[in-house]
Amino acid sequence: MSRPALAPAVALAALAALSACRSPETGVDDGAVGALGEPPAYRDLANAHNARLADVAGFYATANVEVTWVDEHGNRQREVGEGNLIFNRPDQVALTFRKLGEVYLWLGGGPERSWMFWGGDLSRVHIARNENIFSPPCEEFPIPLLPAELIDLYGIFDLPPDADLAVAADEPRSAWVVNAPGRWCHRRLWVDAKSMLPVRVELFDASSGRVWASSALSEYVEMSIRGVAPGRQPSMPSRVEVRAGEGEQQGSVRLTIFSPADVAPGHTRLNPALFDFDAIRRNLRPREVIVLDAACARPALDAGP
Repeated sequence: MSRPALAPAVALAALAALSACRSPETGVDDGAVGALGEPPAYRDLANAHNARLADVAGFYATANVEVTWVDEHGNRQREVGEGNLIFNRPDQVALTFRKLGEVYLWLGGGPERSWMFWGGDLSRVHIARNENIFSPPCEEFPIPLLPAELIDLYGIFDLPPDADLAVAADEPRSAWVVNAPGRWCHRRLWVDAKSMLPVRVELFDASSGRVWASSALSEYVEMSIRGVAPGRQPSMPSRVEVRAGEGEQQGSVRLTIFSPADVAPGHTRLNPALFDFDAIRRNLRPREVIVLDAACARPALDAGP
């Protein structure tokens, strides 16, 4: 899996070009004014989006989880269970999946490393350093995106406030669309024209336009944040569908989220151990540790298990 890196100036130029033309994949057009009328100024859209997220630092929610993927034999698999979506902005995340009370999957990561724990009979973990995941010496990560990019796909990222990016219209979706650079990728964000809430996110390569992950966001609910008065609590999507990969190898994660808050009930902060590989490893005790970037100059683990 490889994502070519672009210099900031080249990336911004590519993003501007992408947002200024019609794309057959997205159906976005900022040409003639349609039923939506004139698009808002980028700065107004960015300010409204960023203001909604101003008080969001941590996030904790329970969820019903449905996972589909293609296994090593080419067979499509599907599992349904319960779990949690937990993150600290901007780059610490934990998505857990439980069946019959046991952890079946733990996808997580932070600013330096990413990992995926498998429970049950597999009892293994894959780990790699983020900087290596997209380099040739690194073996394929089980999913075609960094776990921390789940935060982006949930629509929880700031738009650059001082940029001058084009805002396009997607008439079929009744949404405004903007392309913006991210930490490891480039993002395309759809914002509902009436509510100004995100309804779709795509992660894409600005040079080729290739989309490797997308999300659909809907059914917004109020998030509980300590110290934020009623009426100022931000709205968060309670229905999320993430798709990653291409063609027949594409997999998906569907989440139905309940009671989103900035911390778990009865707690005053998110437990740092939720984002600590060594702590998770001691708790889950996988039988096999697969260091995907062992052949890289700076692997995720210096030695074996």
